[in-house]
Amino acid sequence: MTRYFTPRTLQFIASLALLALLVLFAALRGEPQAAQPFDLDSPAPEGLRALRLWLERMAYRVVRMDNQVFELPVNADLLFIFPNQQPYTEAEARQLHHWVTQGHTLVLIGTDADDRALVEQFGAYTTSSLGLTQALSQQQPLLPDADASLQTNQSGVSTLDLTDAPSAVPVLANAEGAPTLAVQSVGQGVVWHLSLQHAPLNAALNEPDQARIVPALLREVPAGGTIVFDTYHLYGSAQDAASNRQIASLQDWLYRTPPGWAILFTLGATLLYLGLQGRRLGPALPTPASLRRREAAEYVRAMAALHQRAQSRTAVAHYHKRRLKRTLGRPLHLSADLSDAEFVQRLQANHPAIGDEQISSIRQLLNNLEQPPNEGALVRMVAEIDQMVDSNQ
Repeated sequence: MTRYFTPRTLQFIASLALLALLVLFAALRGEPQAAQPFDLDSPAPEGLRALRLWLERMAYRVVRMDNQVFELPVNADLLFIFPNQQPYTEAEARQLHHWVTQGHTLVLIGTDADDRALVEQFGAYTTSSLGLTQALSQQQPLLPDADASLQTNQSGVSTLDLTDAPSAVPVLANAEGAPTLAVQSVGQGVVWHLSLQHAPLNAALNEPDQARIVPALLREVPAGGTIVFDTYHLYGSAQDAASNRQIASLQDWLYRTPPGWAILFTLGATLLYLGLQGRRLGPALPTPASLRRREAAEYVRAMAALHQRAQSRTAVAHYHKRRLKRTLGRPLHLSADLSDAEFVQRLQANHPAIGDEQISSIRQLLNNLEQPPNEGALVRMVAEIDQMVDSNQ
C-alpha cells in the first residue's frame, strides 16, 4: 500500500535534511584555530601554561587582567607584560610607572619601539633578532648558584637597547656585549627588561638556564603574593581576548565560528517553524475550568451506600459502640478496649456527673450494639449515641 506524505511532513523532512547538510559541511570545513602565543591555558610551545602552573605550585595567586578597561589590581605584587596587540596609551603608561614607584615589580618582555608610551616611561626596548643561537654571559649575578655563562636553544636571539634607560643594569649579554636581560630601579620598585628569547614560554622552561630566570624575577615578591598577567593589552579588550582564545570545545566552536552560527540560526529557525505549524510534544491538556472537582460529601455518601448494599450493620454497630466508649471514657482516661461491664463499672465509679438512669441507658445501649441489629434499630441507636456524644463534648 502506497503511503503519501502530506505537505507539512515533507517540509519537516526538508528542514531536517538542510540541518544535517549544514552540520556535515561545518564538520568537514571547520578546522581548529591555531594556538595563540602567550596563552596562559595553552600547552603549546609558545603558551604559558607551564609558567602559570609553576607559580601556582609555589603558592602565588595568579590573576588575569582582562577587564573592559585597564585597571591594575590594588593587591598586585608583580605584573607580566608580553608583546601587545594593543599598545599602552600615555595615561596607562604613566599609571603603570607610578604603580612601579610604589614598590612593585614589573616584567617587560619583548617590548618593541612601536609601544612608544612604555618606551618613554622606562626607556628600554627590544631590537630586531639576529637569527642565531649564542651563549650568554652574566654581567651581574642572576642567581647565587647560577653558572657564569648560559646557553639558550631559542632561535632568533634578540637584544635590548638601553640607550634611553641609563639606570638599567645589564644582567645577561651575548658575546658582543649586547644586553638581553636587564634590571632597572624605578622609585621603590623594580623593572625587569627581557628580550623575546627569555620569554618564559612552555618550550623555554624546559631549558635549565632559561628556567633560572623565573626565580630571579620573584626576588621582591612576597610569599603568597599576587602575580598579574596583562591579557588586556595582550589580546586587546575582553571581547578581543575571547575571540583570540584557542577553540577548545564544541561550545566555543558553535559560538565563535560562522559555521557554528549557521547551525544555531538553522536550529532556531526550525524550532520557530515547528512552533508556527502548531506541532505539540503531546496531547493537549485540559484546562482547570473543565475539570469538575468532587465534593467532600460525595465520599461519605459513597461509603454509606457501599455499607448499605453490603449490609455490614455489625461493623457499623461496632464502630459506633467504640465511638461512644471513647467519648465517654476520654475525661477519665478509660480505654475503649475494656469490656462493656468493666467500662460501665469504672464509668459509674469515677464519673459523678452521670446518674444511675443514664448508666442504665449506657449499659443497655452497649448490650444492644453487641447483637446484630436490624437497620431501623441501628439507626435509632446511632441517633441516641450522637445525642450522648454531643452532650459530653
